[in-house]
Amino acid sequence: MTQTFVLNSLTPKRTRYIKRKDLEDFLKREFKGYGALDFQIEHINDRWKFYAPEIVTEAKIMQLIDEIEDRKEAAKAAADQGAAKATTEGKAEP
Repeated sequence: MTQTFVLNSLTPKRTRYIKRKDLEDFLKREFKGYGALDFQIEHINDRWKFYAPEIVTEAKIMQLIDEIEDRKEAAKAAADQGAAKATTEGKAEP
């Protein structure tokens, strides 16, 4: 049986938050039941365009953006904590 794919296009407003790797990983998770898929991801005119077995809803895209922002915040917090620890360890005792 041939699988039908639909073209999805994200607005520039959403595209700016998403890197290709994040989008590809997200699509693989969302459509893992379909086996190995070629989503034909392209970045054209400030829009991510890709093919998927179904339309990816705005809610799902917002979930992806939230995941990306959470990872960025966690990485920043870890870096800040590491910098604070390095600063504290580098101080001499009086």
